Amino acid sequence: MQLAFLLIATSSHIAATLAFLLSPRQPPSHDVCHQTDRQPSGATALQLGETDVSSVANSIRVSTIDANDDIIALADLRYREWMAGDPNAPKLSSFRLATAEIYEERRQEGSTVFLARISNGGGNDVAVGAAELSPIEMRGALTGDEDTLRPLYVTDVVAASSHRRLGIGSKLMDAVEKEARETGSRVLFLHVKHDNVGARRFYERRGYVDTMGEDFIGGRISIRLQSSRSNDDTHDVMTIDANILAENAGTVGQLLMMKELSPPLIDDAPIQSTNSALVGGGFGKRVATTRKKRKERKR
Repeated sequence: MQLAFLLIATSSHIAATLAFLLSPRQPPSHDVCHQTDRQPSGATALQLGETDVSSVANSIRVSTIDANDDIIALADLRYREWMAGDPNAPKLSSFRLATAEIYEERRQEGSTVFLARISNGGGNDVAVGAAELSPIEMRGALTGDEDTLRPLYVTDVVAASSHRRLGIGSKLMDAVEKEARETGSRVLFLHVKHDNVGARRFYERRGYVDTMGEDFIGGRISIRLQSSRSNDDTHDVMTIDANILAENAGTVGQLLMMKELSPPLIDDAPIQSTNSALVGGGFGKRVATTRKKRKERKR
């Protein structure tokens, strides 16, 4: 799997970073500002056999950012993947500063950034992937019970082009979706370019669906989610303004995909769908399947 396609919805972060670099604000006095303009940290492309690939893939660990060193690693990863070869790219130290400021602003508004690391064999870990889970882009785009449904947006997914076919994207999304469930989110959204077939297939395999398959009128999408209430065959309904969401995310013109996360039913066992389009507990579980499982338990 080519991991380059996992770069989605990055235009908003790049625009925000460049806007920050052009703003007149003074640099804050934290450790990130004092880094030199050395080359971004990271490993060169790996040349691995099948056994090595399996070993290296198993060593990938994903965690949330919680230290200045993590922010530097995030900035270096994004710099390598987003600005390599760009003659107009800002200095690395400036990019690190902007990344740190934007990260802190978004963290205070509820976003969480995940960093995937892998050992470089010298006792140090190298950042090879990142993704962000955020409520910010959803603001103003939702009509419905936001407190109950808690929709979240996945953005800035990036995997190092030097570390391909290792499952970095899958491990990042596993962590993102786990965090979303634990915070009570019922549905995730993300954008993908229409011609990015690889990315679309990747997310479809994880249970994400094209929102154009839902009721779509004038940019508004009406979505029915399986009820979070136990022993209830009704649905929770929400309406998303896709235009506002795309403007918030800086992804106007891209394909909006979504995934329903399994509701936390107390007395119902998880339902395993046999529909290949719904594998992974994805969006659109049929009420009929729920009824069938309940009848089986009553026998």
